[in-house]
Amino acid sequence: MVWSSQSAELGELRERLRGVPAGDLASWGHVAQETAGAFAAWSVRVEGEPGPLAATARALARSGELRAWQARGPVASLPSARGAALLLIAGAPGGSVAEAVMLRQLANLAKAVHDMHQAAGELQRAREIEAVVRGELAAFAEQLRATADPRPGAQASRRGSERREGQRPARSSTTPPARGAGGSISPRPPRGPGARKPDVER
Repeated sequence: MVWSSQSAELGELRERLRGVPAGDLASWGHVAQETAGAFAAWSVRVEGEPGPLAATARALARSGELRAWQARGPVASLPSARGAALLLIAGAPGGSVAEAVMLRQLANLAKAVHDMHQAAGELQRAREIEAVVRGELAAFAEQLRATADPRPGAQASRRGSERREGQRPARSSTTPPARGAGGSISPRPPRGPGARKPDVER
């Protein structure tokens, strides 16, 4: 229950961010810091040494670094990612499916920060986030999803579904796509036999 409620709050945060302008530096810096904190907390709990979660946290933390005059601005009233960070560092039992959902919501927040940088013309920062989300984080998402759905034939079933989806106009609910409308990104898994795309919004 606690995992689903925290994931729902992250989803609500993502929706509310659609109305926050790219020029609201204080609000975006706050969101980037909190999202980085959630990834860092997860990394501390499960990564013996810095891995994909830590790399994502570092990339987002850079987006949260504000100059003093930028940080003084009012912060929009938004849902928070702090609860997710506390849950992740505590290691509360949730199961692979709940963790996969949490990862998808956090990756969507990383995408939102990416899109903000892109809208603001900060293309280097956008590329840095894109690289880690579509690279290292995608591999972690793939492993987590495989654990969440270990049924024989489940991967083949999903691949067939993705092939059918690929025949439709470009719109998918999987995590790592390439650039989508407006240049937005989501993690892209490594290509190879049996590879498929993790669940994150476009």
